[in-house]
Amino acid sequence: MKRELIYASVPLNIWEQGHVAANTWIYEELQNLKQKKPRREDRALDDREFAEQSPAPTSFRIVGDKIDAAPETAASIDETIAAAFYDEAKRKARELRERLERAQADKRLQANLALLEARLGAALADVSVGHLLPSLYSLERDFNVYNSQDGRKEHSLELIAALGDAAGAVRDFVSLFPKVRLIEAEALALRIVQQPELQEDIAEQGRRAIAAASESPHVTPAAASALQDTEKSVTIARDADERARQLSYLVLDLRNFARAGLALVLKEAGGLAGDCWVDIRKKVPPVVGTLTRISLFAFGLSTLVDQLAPAKIKLLKEVGGVARDLGKAIEDGAPAKLSERPSAPEKSESESSPPRESHRAEKTAPHAKSGNRTPQRRKR
Repeated sequence: MKRELIYASVPLNIWEQGHVAANTWIYEELQNLKQKKPRREDRALDDREFAEQSPAPTSFRIVGDKIDAAPETAASIDETIAAAFYDEAKRKARELRERLERAQADKRLQANLALLEARLGAALADVSVGHLLPSLYSLERDFNVYNSQDGRKEHSLELIAALGDAAGAVRDFVSLFPKVRLIEAEALALRIVQQPELQEDIAEQGRRAIAAASESPHVTPAAASALQDTEKSVTIARDADERARQLSYLVLDLRNFARAGLALVLKEAGGLAGDCWVDIRKKVPPVVGTLTRISLFAFGLSTLVDQLAPAKIKLLKEVGGVARDLGKAIEDGAPAKLSERPSAPEKSESESSPPRESHRAEKTAPHAKSGNRTPQRRKR
């Protein structure tokens, strides 16, 4: 029997109102949960989006069955490539604005897009990445709001897809600028430096993840060396501010590494189902403990491995929840017990339920014997 464990904040006075009120509240919470539960195709989309690389000191890719450090390209300084991405971002932003006007969408959403278009300017030379990034963040947050079950009731799927497409085009464009990596790292460093207790958690979990990855035959020397260089910068930092900045680089690198790992897992789930994560998992503790969501990035690899390795990719459905939790980590500083997420036990073939056809055959057997099968008319 499949069971799902649900956590909810219970009003303190609910038990004083009697069992009827308590049962009513529980029923309503369950109904709300069913409405908010993402569909299977939504979870798959979340996984694919999580696996995409983000601006960071190092990007990682999959080469064969190994995680490798992606080489630096000229894309960040190539004006021809930048111009092509700029034109695409402008075009998709313009098309989205026209859609929003026709749909009479939320005025605030239209205002956010208008500001983004203004900051894109009339030409590539007009762009200030520092001003463009806040507008991009607003557009991405708007997409996350409308790309939900409640949000889809307000706008069509085509409009929401156009919203995500425009945000993705702008993200691709700004990712060409090395300054974006510095800006995002500085923003994260500000959050880290304000929480001194968080710094040691990030450093320790990052050290364990990097040590595990460095000993794995499924991680190339280039990828391991890139992670080790980032970790070394943390240890030789001159002061607290510099250490927080280097820790932010470490977090961003580990995020991309975990995303590359997720891409490899998704690839294996298509039929390869190898155990390339097992050797990494042996090096990390099975229970990581409770940290804030920002530090989840630092041990994102170990948490992700811990969720998947016991069943060798058969628990792939757990990746959806893990990926979404990790994906929200940089925006949310609330505590979370991700590592304590209950995982579904593996079922043996004997315990698995029989195919649906066998049930159907059993139900129709009496009719087949009698030879007189009269369909019953449903009441309207």
